[in-house]
Amino acid sequence: MKSIPKKLAGRLLIAKPDLLDPNFMQSIVYLARHDEKGALGFILNRPLSVSLAEVAGGDQPIEPCFKQIPVLLGGPVGGGRLAVIVFTQSPKRRSIRALLGVPVKRIKEYVGKPGAWVRAFHGHAGWDAGQLERELREGSWEVLHPEPAAFDARFIGGLWPFLITNDNRWRALVDFIPREVERN
Repeated sequence: MKSIPKKLAGRLLIAKPDLLDPNFMQSIVYLARHDEKGALGFILNRPLSVSLAEVAGGDQPIEPCFKQIPVLLGGPVGGGRLAVIVFTQSPKRRSIRALLGVPVKRIKEYVGKPGAWVRAFHGHAGWDAGQLERELREGSWEVLHPEPAAFDARFIGGLWPFLITNDNRWRALVDFIPREVERN
């Protein structure tokens, strides 16, 4: 049996094909927190086809950069709230971490910055203490280190089959995918 790392924060959970729960079927989840109390994550491959500018605002003025921030279905928990998460890549460690609770005024500093991705999530994924570890022992998830492709809107929707089968052929195509796929 595979050993389970004690801390999985900063890793991706890739749903195995036999995970049939509709909330997580074929999902790619970034784990933002994981400790003895449980885990918190966000599904990366369920875009809602709207921007933060379209769902935020109300009476408040919105930042122009909010038009560039996609909204995704983050998971089945807390669906009435929106969380804006900044993901940053460390050039030295090649890890990607989630910055939770970034003030709205600072979010615009990260939009469009190389090695940073800003996403808004409607809901999140959550596990109570020991629940994720049980699911890992049952074989429901594959654990991988994240890479920038998991945050690229051009192909995140089609990345699951490659990640779950460990098929790395998609990497050779990354440089050839147009920046604005909707125009092609």
